[in-house]
Amino acid sequence: MRYRFRGLYFAAALFVSACGGISGQGVPEFHHYRIAFQAQHAAGVRVFHRLAEGERRLLARARIGAPGAVDRFDPDRAAAYLGVGEPPRTALLRGGLEALHAYNQALAGLAGGASGPRLAEELSAAAANLSATWRLIGTGAAPGFDVLATGLRRVLPILAELRAIEDRREFRAKLIAAHPAMRKMLLDLRSATPVIFQALHEAQVDLGNLDFQGGLSPAASARIENDRRLLAGWVVLIDQTVTAMDAAVEATHSEKAVDIAALVQASIRLRVLAEAIRVRGVY
Repeated sequence: MRYRFRGLYFAAALFVSACGGISGQGVPEFHHYRIAFQAQHAAGVRVFHRLAEGERRLLARARIGAPGAVDRFDPDRAAAYLGVGEPPRTALLRGGLEALHAYNQALAGLAGGASGPRLAEELSAAAANLSATWRLIGTGAAPGFDVLATGLRRVLPILAELRAIEDRREFRAKLIAAHPAMRKMLLDLRSATPVIFQALHEAQVDLGNLDFQGGLSPAASARIENDRRLLAGWVVLIDQTVTAMDAAVEATHSEKAVDIAALVQASIRLRVLAEAIRVRGVY
């Protein structure tokens, strides 16, 4: 496995030495960034899969309520009542992750020479999905994630504006200007991981997962430990993604070979981290 990591670093060195600036044909080195970001995105998707399972369990438990309690009906949670679709908090978090995914795809697409109309078209689906998520957030159905909800409210008009731009130069300027808000979104996802872990832990605390002393059974404890490792792996990838995204925006802004080289190095580092985490059995 050590040789595989060395191979990735060697590939990075080759691409760095080949960087000679941005041409009219685009920047092939951004391909590495696109692939690297996918590793962090895939880790987040795995986290949300576990969170959705736990959230459905918690919602079902809450519906039972105290003896004699009258449960209310919230039409905005209809899908959650039936156990179909995405639970509210998971939907919110996934909305943030997918907004970031769309932004980074746009960065790579712009550097790859995609036209303004094509870039706008690719962002349309992301903006539409985020709008649907925001309608859910507006009901207050995602307690504990107020900061992330505020971030999505800030990002929604940004995506809406970007998808209406067809001129490449204007699109590039707006994409660079959106970087601070998207970077904050990534950090907000990182900050949400303690609340995610708490929800995953609470979902395991029921009669079926308790031992004779009232503590978690060995199987439930093992699931909690796996969830901890899952979140830890995602946080490590988020941290490196912040560095890579900063480098991607700087390379887009400056169009200098040295910044493209920094982007390649950051992207390869992210891929190496993803591989190291994978071989440790986290994913």
